[in-house]
Amino acid sequence: TVWVLERQGQGGSERATPWRDLVHARSFDPDVAAIRAMVRVVIRPGGQTPMIVLGHDQGGLAAMLAVEDGLPVDSLILSSPALQMRSLPRSPDETRRLGLWANRLGLGWMKWPGEPGWIREVPATTLAQRTADRQRGSVQQAWMLANPDLRTGSPSLGWRSAFFEAAERARKDTRRIRLPVLVLTGGADSHASTTAQDQLCQAITNCRQVRFPTGRQDLHMETDAVRSPWLTEIERFTHRPEASGPGPVTP
Repeated sequence: TVWVLERQGQGGSERATPWRDLVHARSFDPDVAAIRAMVRVVIRPGGQTPMIVLGHDQGGLAAMLAVEDGLPVDSLILSSPALQMRSLPRSPDETRRLGLWANRLGLGWMKWPGEPGWIREVPATTLAQRTADRQRGSVQQAWMLANPDLRTGSPSLGWRSAFFEAAERARKDTRRIRLPVLVLTGGADSHASTTAQDQLCQAITNCRQVRFPTGRQDLHMETDAVRSPWLTEIERFTHRPEASGPGPVTP
């Protein structure tokens, strides 16, 4: 059985600001609480079937926090988890500091001057940053064209501050993750830091990392040459979680 949970402000849910395309959140804690509530109230695992959580991008960060807080699951899969962002309007310290002050002053809903909102005609180079498969890469934009509630642009100052806080907390409490973990990394990911993903797996006692050299951020939307072995690794892990190895494995 597969359950899918959309994060706050994603997938057509209500926006927290008057701007429908602004990604905004003051904290990742509501996402973590939603994961815990979904498992406890909706899924209600009985122990007969293994319970596995798969998180992608910032969803991987929220999944990590939930597991560190004691989410009762058997194993964890992190696909291109975002622990550090490559693309920021300013240096990490400056971006974080401004976001923190914006939240304190009640201005977290603002975004960095000059950052774009949702763009109807996305350049092919921008789509290519997420996946090398043009057809799959255009699916998300097609949905946004069809449904205005799905349109997202740049994140708010408050969201960036919340991300930095959540990422720092996740890295600090990595030792709490004692269950088997599979980290799937795209070697050509220009969105999230692959170095941070390497360090994450090294810090977890029972972790296996698989690197796809030509894979980009959205491994689940990649060409079959990347997506098929990505799916194979997930299927293998769900049946037999593997212990940590000497380093990243390349399929």
